[in-house]
Amino acid sequence: MGSEESYKTNWFAFSAMHRFLAPIYECSSTMNTEEPVENSYFADEYTSGSRKSQSLDFASKKRRQQGSIEDILQAKKLMDEAFSFIIEERAAAAKAIKPEKVDECDLYAQLLAEKLKKIDEDRRIILMHNIDMLVFQEIVPVKEERAESEDT
Repeated sequence: MGSEESYKTNWFAFSAMHRFLAPIYECSSTMNTEEPVENSYFADEYTSGSRKSQSLDFASKKRRQQGSIEDILQAKKLMDEAFSFIIEERAAAAKAIKPEKVDECDLYAQLLAEKLKKIDEDRRIILMHNIDMLVFQEIVPVKEERAESEDT
């Protein structure tokens, strides 16, 4: 950077923050309280001018506040968009890591579920128990065979 260039930030909330904090950092006019004002004409003019500047300061602060509210709303909108983007990207990344492969077991389970929904509740509970028992009876011998082969 040269001596004539100044740093310009690209932080999205800088202008809103600057407008919000500007009244704190701006110097206001000072009044000399040590020397009394001798002429009443000047005293009246000074106090009325002071009131005018106070009302102007209030109006400009009001405008700044309205501008900062708009900036805050715009910043909120940008943050909401960014948050939505992050959520979408995270969901896409999760799908990419764990792709859904539908095989014949998944299809059969869906078909069986549809058939079970058509049966009344009491019979469905009994049928689901019988299906669980069939699956259990197939799993146990396989596990026993694995345990025997590991022992030898």
